[in-house]
Amino acid sequence: MRLVPFALASIVLAGFAIITQAASNEGIISFGGLDRLGYSIDGGGVGQVDSYTLNISSENLKNLKGETLSVIKITSADGRYDGVFDLGSVSVNVQGKPVPLEAVTPVEGRAGMQITLGSKIPASSNVEIKISNVKNPTSVGEFKFDAHVVGVGKPLRHYVGNWVLLFE
Repeated sequence: MRLVPFALASIVLAGFAIITQAASNEGIISFGGLDRLGYSIDGGGVGQVDSYTLNISSENLKNLKGETLSVIKITSADGRYDGVFDLGSVSVNVQGKPVPLEAVTPVEGRAGMQITLGSKIPASSNVEIKISNVKNPTSVGEFKFDAHVVGVGKPLRHYVGNWVLLFE
């Protein structure tokens, strides 16, 4: 009978370790795909030069109601993506109209980019990010990219969803 409290304590401590580890992951884990963002890839072949269109709908930005966006950050969620982005071939459209860009810079330590907008975008907008002249990854599979935005005057990033890009 003395082993029962010890066994229960072990189970509780092991469960706490698992919960702590899960809480350290970046972003939000959605088992139902509710945070998936739309995209299209022109070719999708491994190692090809390609173009991506990444979409963020106004529905994904609804938690930022009344804010305007100044930065869009796109990052590889797991660091496996070994493709190469041409940061000089990035454009952003809102409601079908081009938005001037102040800067497009690489994300340190992971594949991705930070897009600083030249004019601010209302959070009630549909945003389309076009990336041309991309060298696709060298292996087949799914590659997850997270999308974060920063509002004007708000230093915190807001997670808005992810794209799971498929290459064959």
